[in-house]
Amino acid sequence: MSSVTTTKVDTANNSTNLTLTTGNISGASVVVTAGSEIQLNGNTVATKINVSSANLIVGNSSIGSNGYSYLPNGLLMQWGKLAVTTSGATITFSTAFPTSALSIQLTGTADSRPWVTSLSSTTCGIDAAASSDVYYTAIGY
Repeated sequence: MSSVTTTKVDTANNSTNLTLTTGNISGASVVVTAGSEIQLNGNTVATKINVSSANLIVGNSSIGSNGYSYLPNGLLMQWGKLAVTTSGATITFSTAFPTSALSIQLTGTADSRPWVTSLSSTTCGIDAAASSDVYYTAIGY
């Protein structure tokens, strides 16, 4: 488990920067009560912001046709498309589920009739009609 260090920064000096790295810790929060600017990932968000009751998690994600995103409660959601060339195929997840894959939903193109044959933290075995596309959404933690 990662730890977070709390640092108080004197914002009277406009060149002072504070970097908070939490990894995938659930419940991390950032509170800003005064200041001229706040930036997240280099983009100016607001001139003044107070996020005292909300959790802010900046986790890894990959948004695209085959991608993944960490949710604030620690769940990992992954999605993608697999072009099936033979009746038995394997989906390899973009990133391994740290603990376990919990569920996967498959959607096929016309007459592909996909179903799950195995599920692990890194892959999912499927059966489907050859020469078809299978779309998936998987969740785990």
